[in-house]
Amino acid sequence: MILSIEDLVLLPGMTYPLKIDRLSEDELTCFRDKNEEIVALPVKRHRDRHETKVEDFHTTGVALEILKVNPSEKGYRVQVKVLNRVTVMDINIRETMITGKTVAAPEVIDLNEISQKEMMGYIKTTAHQIGAKFREADGIVKAIDEIQDLNVLIGYISQFIAFSKEEKYTLMETGP
Repeated sequence: MILSIEDLVLLPGMTYPLKIDRLSEDELTCFRDKNEEIVALPVKRHRDRHETKVEDFHTTGVALEILKVNPSEKGYRVQVKVLNRVTVMDINIRETMITGKTVAAPEVIDLNEISQKEMMGYIKTTAHQIGAKFREADGIVKAIDEIQDLNVLIGYISQFIAFSKEEKYTLMETGP
């Protein structure tokens, strides 16, 4: 099953609360079935669900583990763990669900462990410098300090940076 996402960066290792406007009974059944693969796949442009076309989707997404599904005032809050990147093909858009075939996308690690630690240190130092300029930023800076994985750190800070949708997709597609 494919969940379309928009304006969001999800990277392997992250745990994230997705806000979903509506889910069909078929989709809710997939969430309960632990054997069903669920993929978050970015869309290129926003469209209402009934107007979505195959060409509206990017091809790289992420496989998800559904941790919790809670109804909310505006739909559902779905807590997910991001497992790995996938390439999606043969997308089939039905009224009650979007499906497709997936192939695991190999992680291309272009930074060695030392470079990853250096990058994390730089990002955390920058977060401290920026946080010192804003009242009430202590909680955010503390959360950043506790993150020990570069994917998780990049995914977390990306929500505070004004990236375009295309830049966010590039982060999802390539990672650190």
